[in-house]
Amino acid sequence: MSDDFPEYLDYLTDCINGLNSGKYRILTDGNYSASSLIVIDNFGKIKNGKCIPEWVFRLDKPHKGCNYSHLNINSKMFGIPDPHTPIPDWMVKYGKTFGKGAKVAGKLFSIVGIVADIYNVCKSVVKDYRENGSVESAVATGAKTAAPVVGSRMACPAGASAGAVIGTAILPGVGTVVGSICGSLLATFAADEIVHKSVH
Repeated sequence: MSDDFPEYLDYLTDCINGLNSGKYRILTDGNYSASSLIVIDNFGKIKNGKCIPEWVFRLDKPHKGCNYSHLNINSKMFGIPDPHTPIPDWMVKYGKTFGKGAKVAGKLFSIVGIVADIYNVCKSVVKDYRENGSVESAVATGAKTAAPVVGSRMACPAGASAGAVIGTAILPGVGTVVGSICGSLLATFAADEIVHKSVH
């Protein structure tokens, strides 16, 4: 990003953008009465040219057929049987609270990321115009400052998908989501760094 933009804010913006790949969302009030938290893949499968959301994993309380708190994974998505992995009761108990907090945080992060990006671009444009008095120069500076923003946001979904594949290979379900988040973050940082070097 712009050279006069504080480095820690640069990294914070990249981190926020990386967390907002849009691939996953959290559901706490769906059709699964036994579930306190459900993670949905917004791009789960393609049908008739449209993305159909699919649930990835759920935190379930004891129910008929499984008398202990457990983690469910979508066996159709991963092609393996759901092992109904046992988890502590407190994870299910506080799953809904965590989910609601995460949804609020996600919306906040999205707003903060957009505002920070706009602020950064506008600040560079105004500074350039004050120093050079040229609209053309200010626009060029704005475009140069915006390049890493666009690059990191475009790289985010690709990194999320790649990370999801790796995470799935390690631990289907939870690993899928964690891998996606990590991949998204790494792709965002890498794209920002590459574009930043190319325009300087």
